[in-house]
Amino acid sequence: MPATKPITVQGKRDDSANPCVGVCSTGLGDEICRGCGRSFHEVTHWASFSAEQRRAINLRIRLQRVKAECLTETSCYES
Repeated sequence: MPATKPITVQGKRDDSANPCVGVCSTGLGDEICRGCGRSFHEVTHWASFSAEQRRAINLRIRLQRVKAECLTETSCYES
């Protein structure tokens, strides 16, 4: 079951919230989860990370997804 996504007072998702989408592949031997993009270490140690560490991980995941989308779409390169 996916983790709940805490909502801030402004109605936005908390940047330090667990990015789990309930499709973990690290238990199948993947070093990086196909569902959320975290490493095995990040998945297993998430609860011990500070809010700042969690925000940094979530930012890295978002940037990696944008980069991957840009590699498959030409609109990222158009001015």
